[in-house]
Amino acid sequence: MIPVRRGPRPKGSNTRSDIQNAAVGLFAENGYGKVSLRMVARTAGVDPTLVSYYFGTKENLFRECLRPEFDDLAWSGVVDSMHPATLGAELTAAFVDWLGGGDTTPQMMGLLSAAVACPEERSFINDLLLERLLLPVARRWSPDEPELRAALSVAVLIGVVTSERTLHFGPLREAPDERLVAACAPLLQLLLLGDLPPVPVVADEPVAAEPVPRP
Repeated sequence: MIPVRRGPRPKGSNTRSDIQNAAVGLFAENGYGKVSLRMVARTAGVDPTLVSYYFGTKENLFRECLRPEFDDLAWSGVVDSMHPATLGAELTAAFVDWLGGGDTTPQMMGLLSAAVACPEERSFINDLLLERLLLPVARRWSPDEPELRAALSVAVLIGVVTSERTLHFGPLREAPDERLVAACAPLLQLLLLGDLPPVPVVADEPVAAEPVPRP
C-alpha cells in the first residue's frame, strides 16, 4: 500500500471540507481553467467570500485540494519489503490501491488535466510519480538504468489508470482491479528487472566521394 500522510482536521473543518470536496470534483471533471471560485462556492453551498477566506486564490485552492500527501519514509519501508520475484505485481497493486482510495483518484485526474497547460503541475507530477514513487523502487531493485525503467513503468501505470478513469475505456472499467494487476504485473516486472534492448548503434553515413574533374 502506498502510504498517505494524515493529520488533524483544521478548525472550521465542516465548511472547509465542503469547499475542498466541491473543488476536487470540479477540478477533476472540468480542469483548472474552467473552474471559478464562484462555481466552487455554489457547489459547496457557501458564500464565495468563504472560499477566499479559507484559500485565498484559485491557485492556492487547487494546490491544497489536488496535491495528495505522500509519506516518503513509509514508502521507503514498503519498497525495502518488496520481493524481486513479485516486484511487478506488488508495485502495480500498490499503485491501483492508492489511486482507488479516498480522494486520490479525483486528485490525480485533476492534476493530470491541469498539467497539460501548467508547467508547475507537470513538475509536481514528475516529482511525485517519478522521483518519489517509482525511482526508489528502480534504484533499489533494478539491475541498471533505473531512471529509464522508472519512467517506462510510470508511463504504463498512468496510461492504464487514465484510460480507465478518465477516458472510460469500457473493458478496463469492467475489469476488477485484481485482473488489471494480473495483466499489468508481467510488463512491470519486465521493465523493472528484465533485459532492456540495447541502444541501437547508428552507423555513420558514408561520405560522398569528391567528383574527379575531367581533363
